[in-house]
Amino acid sequence: MAASNSLYQCLYLTSSASKEQIHESYEQAVLFWTGQPGGSEYLKSVCVAYNILSEPMTRAAYDTYGLSSILEDESSYRESTPLPTPQSTPLSTPLPTPLSTHTQATIPTVEHPGPKVAFQLPEDEERKKERREMRRMLEPEEEKRRKSHSSSKSEKKDRTEKGDEGSTVHKNHKSSSKSQHDKKRSGSESTSRWEGKTSSKDERSKDASRSGGSKEQAHWKFKRTNSLPHVSTLFATTSIFTAGIMAATTDVLGSTEALVVSKLGGDFELKTVELKDMRSDEIVVKMVATGICHTDLATAHGHKGPGLPAVLGHEGSGIVERVGSNVKHVAVGDHVLLTYNACSECTPCRRGKPSYCRHMESISFGGSRLDGTKTFALDGTDISSAYFGQSSFAKRSIVRGICAVKVDSELPLDILCCIGCGVQTGAGTVLNVLKPQIGSSIAVFGAGGVGLAAIMAARSFTPATKIIAVDIVDSRLELATELGATHTLNSKGKDIVELIHSVTNGEGVDCAVDCTGNLGVIQSMIAATANNGTAATVGSTPHNAFIQIEPAAWIQRNVSYVGSCMGSSVPETFIPALVDFWKQGRFPIDRLTKSYSYKDVNKAMEDMLSGETIKPVIVWSD
Repeated sequence: MAASNSLYQCLYLTSSASKEQIHESYEQAVLFWTGQPGGSEYLKSVCVAYNILSEPMTRAAYDTYGLSSILEDESSYRESTPLPTPQSTPLSTPLPTPLSTHTQATIPTVEHPGPKVAFQLPEDEERKKERREMRRMLEPEEEKRRKSHSSSKSEKKDRTEKGDEGSTVHKNHKSSSKSQHDKKRSGSESTSRWEGKTSSKDERSKDASRSGGSKEQAHWKFKRTNSLPHVSTLFATTSIFTAGIMAATTDVLGSTEALVVSKLGGDFELKTVELKDMRSDEIVVKMVATGICHTDLATAHGHKGPGLPAVLGHEGSGIVERVGSNVKHVAVGDHVLLTYNACSECTPCRRGKPSYCRHMESISFGGSRLDGTKTFALDGTDISSAYFGQSSFAKRSIVRGICAVKVDSELPLDILCCIGCGVQTGAGTVLNVLKPQIGSSIAVFGAGGVGLAAIMAARSFTPATKIIAVDIVDSRLELATELGATHTLNSKGKDIVELIHSVTNGEGVDCAVDCTGNLGVIQSMIAATANNGTAATVGSTPHNAFIQIEPAAWIQRNVSYVGSCMGSSVPETFIPALVDFWKQGRFPIDRLTKSYSYKDVNKAMEDMLSGETIKPVIVWSD
């Protein structure tokens, strides 16, 4: 219906437009709709309108498009008229929207009388009356322009024959003529307007009675009192090709299914949500698989993160459906792994440390973009989203472009998706922060997804000779041994410091990383760190919780205690390296993952909490 009304406006509003104006508007419309969602159908309407407006078509062409009713007489027929073909391939660089600098008029949807044809045009007789009326209005102006043009040519010829004296007269007359033209133009600008929707009800009624039509039909009678407006104004305000079409595509991103948590500690529920507007620095991703992280659970229980209801998820992976104009590193159809967000403008970001972005807390856990806007709405109300810039607990999501890292389309996303946060954090902390030296020892506290990634990185990519895994679940310690741990310690009910000293000749470990976020474990880790050693925390700890440090002892020990966010990694280089390591068999993260249907998300989380599953991954296929 929107396309039908748009075509009707094309035919009616431009019945006396010049070919140049019509062609320019046609080109703008084709450029706008090429590559847009659903654009192919609208391009057909644009092509038909262009043919009708630019020059008459054959009877066969009119019949093909169901437009025979607009023909007035046999003189309008032509033997052949080629149809223009719109650009068939998407533009490499998206063009700006033609309507961006103008106010778009609101065009009503009108059911026209008469038999139903392809584009629902009015009956022949009514159409003829409208055209005859418009010609009567335009004829005096056209005649004046012709007379003025003929007079101007004659005067110019006379002045040329008079020589220099005539040239002087010509200059004076030209100045006077320009002044009169400017005055006339200034006056015409205030009166030359497309009237109709902006006219009063009485005027529309008068138009309707004069033409014998209804008030609704009079609503469409855009009269003009002077020359046709410039094509840019015509395109923007009367929408030659796009007014009805644009009205029908305000919600181009549509809706999707997402896992929504609505109350603290509550289940994740599958609900239909609406995708909001996409920004130029964002993309739309159709999710294939999303890893579940303990941080998601912490947010769902109110320990950290936005208000509820919310769409969480920050280890997404999928296929790019749409790309903003400022995103250059991925294209539609690319397979991507999703990682953390960063502002790209603060000092840490500019110094190549995006994981320590000044806005990391707000853009990860704030529940919105930096400007406070949301990416999802539920039942018409905006909800917390843009979680880590991705909110990947959804079948489709608006994702910050910087979060996407392109990978080969053959790779299994249901295995690699967990690299975006947990795996990157564990491996990155070992390789980018602790950096074990030849013959050194490293202890990993917590043998979950993050801890096991740290153990694999230490075994495969460092010269450490002692890799110690500490946990309270024997099955995880067994897996740690298989993945590279040289020593395993079950610390349940035991003194962690004594256990560490027992395998390090009483010296402690050179490097240590806590993946639990437990304050007692962190305190013990620091105590078990050797002189000149470094201990790092990556596990999420509660707010307003503290550990104790004795400065006097630290002076003599020279122990460093640091925090590590996202493994201090730069995803665009670190993630592809981890993917290559996996492909080479040196980083077997597939040993950690277990896939669940997105409908079984709550079961997956229960298995993770119980220790049955190391890294649950929800798969979005039905």
